[in-house]
Amino acid sequence: MKFVLSLILMTAFFVSSTSVQAANNVVGLILEVEGKATITDQKGQSSDALVKTELHPQDVISTGPDSKVYIQLIDNTEFTLSENAQFTIEEYNFNTKDSSKSYATYSVLEGAFLYVSGLVAKRSNPDVKVNIPQGSIGIRGTKFWGGTVNGEYGVIVGEGKIVVKNKAGSATLTRGQGTTLKNRITPPGAPKVWSADRVAAATKTVMLADRAAIGARMTEARALEEQ
Repeated sequence: MKFVLSLILMTAFFVSSTSVQAANNVVGLILEVEGKATITDQKGQSSDALVKTELHPQDVISTGPDSKVYIQLIDNTEFTLSENAQFTIEEYNFNTKDSSKSYATYSVLEGAFLYVSGLVAKRSNPDVKVNIPQGSIGIRGTKFWGGTVNGEYGVIVGEGKIVVKNKAGSATLTRGQGTTLKNRITPPGAPKVWSADRVAAATKTVMLADRAAIGARMTEARALEEQ
């Protein structure tokens, strides 16, 4: 079965060809907020997460009930967060001159998410992972979903390849394959194709109501960058 997560993939909007990241350590922007979300910085100060809010390493984004957030980082990495999610930019470095110095670690310890790789994860030997409640996910240029659906925590790949692992074992997933995880001390389930109903339920958790607005904001940001 072909797995499709029907979210629009956009092009870069504020990547600089000469700098690793902005002088004020900005690593991304929030480009859509549906409902209510908050952002907590590394000093523990919290504020509302709004469209065009700048993101920095160690920022924690939390979404409320019936809420979603769309994030794009400076290398084009995309995250869409479901309701009641908690997302952290643990580590992030994008080096446009030497890709071997680029790396990223994220955590999504609550809620569901959709991840789409940017340039950092598309190099030959990427150093990118997402920590999840039951373990971690190693990324190799891909698009995948993670979260709880039908009472089980699962991960499914739309494109590319990932390695889902915890203390008890690992599972390598490629396009169209999913796995489920019970906890950190039980191996991930064997890769298999999910039912259409399960895929639809997963997709629904991160489906944005106004995707066209995101495209408009990216176009605006690109125009400002080119000035």
